[in-house]
Amino acid sequence: MSQEWMIDVLIDLHKFAKKNNLGQLVEQLQDTIQIATAELENFAQKDDVVGAYDTQTGTVYRTNQF
Repeated sequence: MSQEWMIDVLIDLHKFAKKNNLGQLVEQLQDTIQIATAELENFAQKDDVVGAYDTQTGTVYRTNQF
């Protein structure tokens, strides 16, 4: 079973927090997305999609895990 829904939820929460200037929550969710991505890599299959956080731009996005 794909676990990408979990990253999707975290990314949606991150976007909401960022849009509403919830700075501490934005930072916490960035950390949470990174941790969840690392943890879920154990479950990832070749074409699963996982989240990533770009520290340079402050952008959270989805990437293909190959």
